Amino acid sequence: MGSTLITIGIIIYCIFLLRVAYKIIISYDDCNPVKASSWIFVIVFIPVIGLLAHIIVGRNLNKKKSQYEQMRNEVNTATIPKFGYKENECSVYPTTYHQLKKLLSYLSHLPVFPRNSIEFYSTGQDTFNHLFADMENAKDHIHILYYTFGGDETGQRFRDVIVRKRREGVKVRLIYDAVGSNQTKNKFFKELIKEGIEVEVFSPIFLAKAKVLPRINYRNHRKIVVIDGKVGYTGGINVKNEYVYGVKWGIWRDLHMRITGPAAQGLQSIFIVDWYFCRKEYLQSPTLFPPVDNYGKTLIQVVSAEPLGIYRNIMSGMFKAIAQAKQRILIQTPYFVPSSSLMAALQTAAMGGNKNHIYPAPEIR
Repeated sequence: MGSTLITIGIIIYCIFLLRVAYKIIISYDDCNPVKASSWIFVIVFIPVIGLLAHIIVGRNLNKKKSQYEQMRNEVNTATIPKFGYKENECSVYPTTYHQLKKLLSYLSHLPVFPRNSIEFYSTGQDTFNHLFADMENAKDHIHILYYTFGGDETGQRFRDVIVRKRREGVKVRLIYDAVGSNQTKNKFFKELIKEGIEVEVFSPIFLAKAKVLPRINYRNHRKIVVIDGKVGYTGGINVKNEYVYGVKWGIWRDLHMRITGPAAQGLQSIFIVDWYFCRKEYLQSPTLFPPVDNYGKTLIQVVSAEPLGIYRNIMSGMFKAIAQAKQRILIQTPYFVPSSSLMAALQTAAMGGNKNHIYPAPEIR
């Protein structure tokens, strides 16, 4: 009797495996046959663990993706008329970038923003010194979105600023990623809520809060702060001590940027989409898109890449830019783990006459 039940169980499990394998083959997220065959290999040769791993991080979410993409496009289309400028102001951009602009506009539904100034910071210390100073000058609202928001010294300094501004009457909204900020105690965020700061978590990992276990690997890695719809920060630096002081084995070079001008409203629209995704509340206050003065001559096109987007927006833009390059391609990143397709694009550009240089970042002391 026992052996019969075991046999029946094995047969049922094999049928289930075949069903999963079939779904992987015909509907894998990015239609990558190597990834599809790898999942099948893992599921077959590591039966229970492999199957659980696929359920958690490997399932196809095309329906969710299309819903997220549609939501983003609808919000961007609704907010574009509120931007404080006219599209024809951007007619001065070089014609060589027309195809790239057209591609990025199609992917993100955001235009080219004129009249901006931009500053780059290569250390966490510089980034937060300028960011805290700008937040201190906020009059209407501060919108914050981080993958990692720590409860350490850097997080405490950040908290002190936004709590003080909230007490002054400034509206503060904060989104943090559930996985990126999993080491930060809930008490930290509950204290912010008690102070009147609106806090949302992107894609909670607990089933009691949301049915997200099947998409636990879809995270929000953005780092965005928008102040009064005129000043925006984005880049690679999270709110955590490691980005300011480094770790025991050293410190890495990461970049952040301060954008002043209409392009900050492009970041604003991205925040509004994620806020809607988290809370199902569409922010529509006219103060979110105020008239913006002329802050400079820099043209900026904001491109967002969603964890549930249909297309790989930033990667597509990079491929297009690499293909269009005429003189040089310069890359700076703390995490250079290129895909085979990206390496092929760089090699093709190099063989076509472009000079590609990958320099190690200088040591920071």
